[in-house]
Amino acid sequence: MNNPREAISEALFTQLQKADGTGTGQFEFESFERGLKSWGSVPAANQPAAFLVKWKESLTQVNLGLTVYVLDYLLVIYLQVDPSTGTVGETTCNAILDALDLALQSKPPYEKQSLGGLVINAWIEGEVMIDTGILDQQAAIFVPIKVRTGA
Repeated sequence: MNNPREAISEALFTQLQKADGTGTGQFEFESFERGLKSWGSVPAANQPAAFLVKWKESLTQVNLGLTVYVLDYLLVIYLQVDPSTGTVGETTCNAILDALDLALQSKPPYEKQSLGGLVINAWIEGEVMIDTGILDQQAAIFVPIKVRTGA
């Protein structure tokens, strides 16, 4: 691993917080934390809330002594959907996902997101699970994020 895991986790966390673009037209979170809480322990007033957790690592040796690390994170987002406002839960979920896409977009666009030069790339990959609050007012989004470092 080229850089310490904790530095990479902190850099990813900082980058994802850019989705909380208060006043910039992006989505505003009430809280954004590392570590996971159950949605029952997050009051509606503290939602939308985002939690970043690393849940696994994959290592592949590509050349003798040269290892590629892929760190798998999950961003869990809880939000309350209030049907009395006329806003559809899917609309709010879409706004959050758009903000996350923008937060992980590299500058300039269409290049790899290196988290300030710490990693080779960081991106959203896999199935994004979405519960738009159809059965109750509690909605949740689970976003898989990969970070490649090493070779």
